[in-house]
Amino acid sequence: MPQAVAQAPSFSTRTPVILNSGNVLLVAIPVLNSGNASANNLIITDITMGSVPRVQPALPLPLGTLAKGNSTAVNARFSNNGLTAGSRYLVTVRGTYEAGNVTLGFSLNRTIVVPALVAPPVPFLAAHMQVTVDEVLSTWSYTVFNDEPSGSQRFVNAISLDMAAPFTVTAPAGWAVNTDNFFYVLWYATDQQLPYPHQIAPGASLGGFQIQSPRRNSEGRAFSITSWNHQSDQADLVALGTALTPSRT
Repeated sequence: MPQAVAQAPSFSTRTPVILNSGNVLLVAIPVLNSGNASANNLIITDITMGSVPRVQPALPLPLGTLAKGNSTAVNARFSNNGLTAGSRYLVTVRGTYEAGNVTLGFSLNRTIVVPALVAPPVPFLAAHMQVTVDEVLSTWSYTVFNDEPSGSQRFVNAISLDMAAPFTVTAPAGWAVNTDNFFYVLWYATDQQLPYPHQIAPGASLGGFQIQSPRRNSEGRAFSITSWNHQSDQADLVALGTALTPSRT
């Protein structure tokens, strides 16, 4: 009598996509569920490349359900300061998933070769976001940095952040909020005409963007930072990334 085959996810990886551009090394690691069951609540908990500092993403990073035979890309950015083209590094992706009523862990390794430095194929706004989490007060406080060089005409005028938990939100003076208090928040400068005094100038930063939630844990969610060109008086480049937000659970 043939034995029943256990239904379980199994993970493997494929050839990654690597780009060495600007001040970061971008690595996209394909993660394939080569098992015979779905991996539910897939969460990436760590991505390392030797001792090279990771810039993005914010972790833990939820990826949802990975059905059998399907794949997803785990995207990471590392500082390329000191990296030499042709050098080899071991990239390790760790995470957890649910199968049945059990939470299990997995780890994938892939050796990569650092390619030559190239110009960015798509221009992005030079900007980033820092977050401070107060687990006692259940608050997430964000500071937005406009990293554009002196003389740039790109001023930060809006910040959008994906969410997946109930929350309330505050904004700094001169900024307003559009939100459904669960899935998204959009902060935007309220200035109506030049010189748009509340937009974040090149080389400057602004705090006061705050989330408060009944949840206490954190997870990474996508954000975008948009800019307004003061010379052309129209929308300009965008910065993308992930930041810690209240967790779904």
